[in-house]
Amino acid sequence: PPGPKPLPFIGNYLDLPKTKEWLTMDAWFKEYGDMVYYRIFGQGVLMLGSLKCCHDLFDKRFSIYSSRPQLVMLQL
Repeated sequence: PPGPKPLPFIGNYLDLPKTKEWLTMDAWFKEYGDMVYYRIFGQGVLMLGSLKCCHDLFDKRFSIYSSRPQLVMLQL
């Protein structure tokens, strides 16, 4: 997913303000779209900016992201 370009080692730490973080997220959603990916000290963070995006990822594709094995017999 698109997002601000990270710096080596610290990632986007300097891009995030200490207060009113929602204003920065709102600006990023307007610039990059409903999904914004950024890194902080090597840890990736995916922010979802719309209910539709959340629904698509978590409801429609739940079986892809869950670690449960698929029941093959039920799919027949």
